Amino acid sequence: MQLKRLSHNVHSKLAALFVSLLDYSFYDEDHNMTFHHVTLVSVLYKTASSIFNENDAHLYEPFLDRMYIDAKDGNKTMLLQMWLHFWVIAGVQVQTVAINHIEQFLDCTFNRKDMTLSSLLLTLCVQHTELLYSHFDDLLNILLIDDGQYLSHLCGLFSLIVRKYPEIVSLKHIDRIFSSIDTIPFNNELCIVIQTLSCVANCNPYLFDAHREKFICLIIEKQNLLIFECFRNYIISSIIINNENKANEYLNILIDILKNNKCSNEIQQEIFFTCLLIGLRHKQLLINRRHDFTVLGSNLIVNYIDNATISELDQVTIQRARLEIEKVEMCINKTKMNTKIEQTNMNTIPSWSYQVSKLLNHQSNNDWRLLGKQLGFSCSEIKHWTMQTNPCMALLNEWFMTHTTEEAIYSLIKVLNDIGRHDVEQIIRQEVLKTGQTILNDFSVNIKRLPPVFLSFHSSEQIRIIKLKDHLEQAGYACQIYDDQTQINILDIHIRGAKVIVCCISILYNQSENCSKVFDLILNMKKPFILLYMEEQTWPLESKLKYILDDHLYIEFYNHEKTNDWPENKFIELLGQIRYHVAPNPDMICEQYYHWFVPRLNNLIFLKSSNEQEENIAISFNDIPLVISHPQIIISYQWDCQKDILNLYKQLTQLGYRIWLDIFQMGGGDSLLDKYNIVIQQSSCLLVCITPKYMKSINSQHEILLANTFHKPIIPLLLEETNTWPPPDLKLSMFSEKPYIDFQHSNRYNRWTGKQFVLLLAQLKQIIPNVQTDKPRHLLEMQRPISASRHSHNIDQRPKRISSAPIVPKSQACSLM
Repeated sequence: MQLKRLSHNVHSKLAALFVSLLDYSFYDEDHNMTFHHVTLVSVLYKTASSIFNENDAHLYEPFLDRMYIDAKDGNKTMLLQMWLHFWVIAGVQVQTVAINHIEQFLDCTFNRKDMTLSSLLLTLCVQHTELLYSHFDDLLNILLIDDGQYLSHLCGLFSLIVRKYPEIVSLKHIDRIFSSIDTIPFNNELCIVIQTLSCVANCNPYLFDAHREKFICLIIEKQNLLIFECFRNYIISSIIINNENKANEYLNILIDILKNNKCSNEIQQEIFFTCLLIGLRHKQLLINRRHDFTVLGSNLIVNYIDNATISELDQVTIQRARLEIEKVEMCINKTKMNTKIEQTNMNTIPSWSYQVSKLLNHQSNNDWRLLGKQLGFSCSEIKHWTMQTNPCMALLNEWFMTHTTEEAIYSLIKVLNDIGRHDVEQIIRQEVLKTGQTILNDFSVNIKRLPPVFLSFHSSEQIRIIKLKDHLEQAGYACQIYDDQTQINILDIHIRGAKVIVCCISILYNQSENCSKVFDLILNMKKPFILLYMEEQTWPLESKLKYILDDHLYIEFYNHEKTNDWPENKFIELLGQIRYHVAPNPDMICEQYYHWFVPRLNNLIFLKSSNEQEENIAISFNDIPLVISHPQIIISYQWDCQKDILNLYKQLTQLGYRIWLDIFQMGGGDSLLDKYNIVIQQSSCLLVCITPKYMKSINSQHEILLANTFHKPIIPLLLEETNTWPPPDLKLSMFSEKPYIDFQHSNRYNRWTGKQFVLLLAQLKQIIPNVQTDKPRHLLEMQRPISASRHSHNIDQRPKRISSAPIVPKSQACSLM
């Protein structure tokens, strides 16, 4: 009998009934089931199958929690089985509610060794892999005990977390896995575990050095492709890091395996492919062993060595090999960047932060989340950190960056004491005393996190600044405002607590002694700042701020009609400049600005024309992908030439290139700066669109320097005369040997035409040879999900979702929305 869909009122009464039944004994004196037990068993599972929405499911949470506690404390097997099977039935239907109980599921699975919920766990963790992070040691332990009998149930969870967070695997984990291989029956699940380690080998090949011989024995003995995949990634990443010496050593090992062992055809082809990967970086090594490859019968490698004609099928194989190397290089570069970030963090936060983070990352009612909440961080910030591998470390890094060391330590100790984390408090106290520092018992410090945007202005502009603050907060940016009358010691605290400073420049601001001191504080603290010109003016030579204002980019934030309003497009530019340093808080955003940071065609304010004349030449983005992962090209530019850049983006995308453009990356919890730091590692080159204002942009200089740090090719495109070339700025001295492509005198309606554009395509072809630019790539059309149009009242008129980006065959790149 299948129950019909029950009303919320019926669910409420059933939930209350179930709670009351738990108050009675389930067995009488003769150990027979009581009426209460029979009633619960008869109705419980049918009720579970009738729960289809969150509101109904929430009604049963008190009952389920009590059932779990009673079963756990009283060791009541029957009660536990009822609890398990209820979740097996209802959990998949109401995953958003089930995820709140994942700690109970993990406890039951890892500590009680009950695999009933293993499938539900896998389903939940696909979207919330971070919840497994603090339980990785427990997961690995149960995988490898009892002759590996739990491998079939849990290898999916292992693959999920290791592929998402390969850095979680340490040397002790690799040693444990390889030492357990001989004690576990060889099966497909064990092979999947080893194959999953491929992504670890991509990032940290040194972890496998001690087990190289074990790898080789497994390959020869088992002839398993999954195991060889991990070995291949270990070899290639080792070669990329250690260069030619390792390459020659591993090439000899691979050839010896082929010559001295009877390998299956599949393994033989994989070894040849690995040799090709080595040869793509060190061709001379293949040339030296040409005779061996001739004898072994690898026509592809011999033809590659001889530069002979290669069949179309073999060309596909070579292209796949190039993409494989790019993928490994990307993983290595990401690891290097993360290492640099960790080293930078070590300079800003105490060494004991790692020990503290390990304790607070473990999920509980008073973990790092409660600490962040008590320190004043928003729900969106906490949610964003939840997706990181070490959320507590991210929180601590943010706290120490916006406070002096003394302020940060005092406030942490106070809050940890308030939330009952005396274990962590004690560690901090002991470590601080070891350094010879003292912890004050009473310290005048604002424990709550300060708003991330600081507005500095002259008191004569107060009305306009209050209005500006209101609009920024409606767009998701909490602000603090202080004029020239504020005491310097107060400004010191609040500037330090901000992420970016917006300086509202006027003639009176420029003449103010206090405003000049504000700039001194900003520069001493190395805080990023944005200059807003609040009125039209000519700076006098004796201006206190002239040395800053002449060398930095500014936004003309005034109307020529002398009104208190500002041009709409300039406010949009300000939002984008702040977004470079701070992510907006979605919980603050009002309807007027709800979609400003989300790339949707019908409401993306960055694409709106600033005047009516431009409406006739508006750019159509139908079928053009906006949000791209693993891009090939990044466009670096200054906002004044945004229309030209949008045309360039559209033309290159239609030719098949995957392009990263800042205005389409406004969503998410990272700042644009953080996003750029990641995406530059994934890209193949940087297009630099040179204008006089571009040369003054600090953000643009950062983009160029980071691209140069990662040895990314930079192609300068000259859009406006800059008087001198190369740029005189020492930071941009790398341009001295880079000739630009001159687009100054191109077609005013479409700059990207003619021989100059052909020259640009030729340079891109050299850097990214795998894109066929002779014809546009096919773009898949997808419909936007209903949830994307939150404020639409007419579903039929919802705008289409942006098309996905073109994907190179066999690559890992994809388009995300």
